[in-house]
Amino acid sequence: MSPIERLSWEVLGLILSRLPRNDDDPSLRFGFDAPPPSPSLLPLYAIVCKSWTQHIERRTFKSIRLKSTELDEFSRLVKGHRAAALSSLKYEVVLPTYSEHACAKFETKKDQERNDAVFVDAIHHLFGVFKSWETDSKVGGERGIGQPGTESKTSTNSGSFEFVLSDIYSLMDGPHRGKDKYREDRMQWELGKRHDLWNHRYEHSFLQLRRAETLPSISRISSFTTNSSSSRIVAPSSLAILASKFTNLQNLQWTCVDDEKKYPEVREQLRYNFAQSLQGLSLHSLVSVDLEYNHEAPSNHNFTPITALHSGSPTTDHLSKALHSLSQGPNLTTFKLDGPIVISPALFWPSSPEGKTPTWPKLQQFHLKFSPCTPSGGWYFTRHPSKTADDDQWDSEGEAMRARDSESDTDSDSDASDDSAIWDSYHPIKEGRAQGTIPSRRFRDYPIDEEILPLLKAMAKAVARMPALQMLSVMGAPDGNPDAVFEVVFIEAGVSDLMDENPEDSLRPRLYWQTGDWRPAEDVLDLWKEAARGLLVKFFEF
Repeated sequence: MSPIERLSWEVLGLILSRLPRNDDDPSLRFGFDAPPPSPSLLPLYAIVCKSWTQHIERRTFKSIRLKSTELDEFSRLVKGHRAAALSSLKYEVVLPTYSEHACAKFETKKDQERNDAVFVDAIHHLFGVFKSWETDSKVGGERGIGQPGTESKTSTNSGSFEFVLSDIYSLMDGPHRGKDKYREDRMQWELGKRHDLWNHRYEHSFLQLRRAETLPSISRISSFTTNSSSSRIVAPSSLAILASKFTNLQNLQWTCVDDEKKYPEVREQLRYNFAQSLQGLSLHSLVSVDLEYNHEAPSNHNFTPITALHSGSPTTDHLSKALHSLSQGPNLTTFKLDGPIVISPALFWPSSPEGKTPTWPKLQQFHLKFSPCTPSGGWYFTRHPSKTADDDQWDSEGEAMRARDSESDTDSDSDASDDSAIWDSYHPIKEGRAQGTIPSRRFRDYPIDEEILPLLKAMAKAVARMPALQMLSVMGAPDGNPDAVFEVVFIEAGVSDLMDENPEDSLRPRLYWQTGDWRPAEDVLDLWKEAARGLLVKFFEF
């Protein structure tokens, strides 16, 4: 036996942990123009001797970036102690490619169905690999290779890992065409020599997960994350269905889109389906929820927002009710909603509570950034009483240019078939006017009592049922107006905050308001004082 083979498992592991690998260096960052990193040399050490193998592979298989086109090789190579070493899997789904001509065509229903089929297969195949690890673990009960008597257990099912749905794209989507082709295509397009819709080709397409009932349950995944920079959009309900299959899920961090304005009925259905799918989540293991559900409010504040409520139940905000239920997970400590997200008071307290009184037994942090638009198609804010239309913020320079171009602006839709030689065209001016982004006219920076007070009352009722709460913050600043601030922050006694003006402030529960010169009604403040005895209330104006 060689000297190195006489070393204990722990000592050998400590020595080998000093071996460098390229991605251990935090200074290595690779942008679009940067050359790719050189391959890591770390895997080469795994062939030095048998006792080194698992130590090295515990590092090389700890974090994996996987493309759906590599699944067969992945399932062949990653199993046993290699699968057990996994702590983070970043998954990229590669959709079917399309022709140069199709770059100038909006996706058809046939395109969407083809993409859905590939997406579904990529998810089902991956879940099959996950399930095989659990099955192998139960049958084989593998153990790591170590010195006699060591407890270096590395069974396939011994550790949880993070699952990141990091990107979904076709190789013809924008930068995925490759650096040189992308630059050349952009230049030709800017010169008017190329027809290309870019991301507008698929901006109204939402990937749907089919055959979900046949997906197996997975116990090892503890965290489920989606990437905000993904090229394609997944229907939020599909993410919730995936999460419902993870039986020990602790952390959710999703970035979703709630910005379908051209087809209102599609948006209504997406939100409704999302609400229904959230009800299938197992709440017992959830500790943290971080949901960004972005809705861009109209920058023309004279515009009437479209409703987000389903036509089948136009008075019920199903999504806010579903998020309300989600926030009450028995072990949930952190709940964050961003976007800004379109919500109603039902997020905190349903207008007609069903069953037992809501309670948040372990929730410590609740943070919300809400949209200035209401789910029913209204606004939470209006023009300040001291201002007139002459004080509105106009994009006057842009309007002059748009006025010159308006005569040639036509519809972005096309009646041409998928294989037609006629290109589709996208006209941002017409689209912007129809969706309230053109012209830009901002003035909504003052709360509408009829809309905002029910929200504040619901918040107070909820806080009274949050025994472990440390901080609740709610921000509703209208988009694009740096002078408009609406923020309400509740801080429990014993928790310090930068807004505390005196050391003794932290000894009491506090309610801090940054709402300009607007003030809530007295009955709202009374509710808050009932929710937290000895409450210190302060208003800040900037």
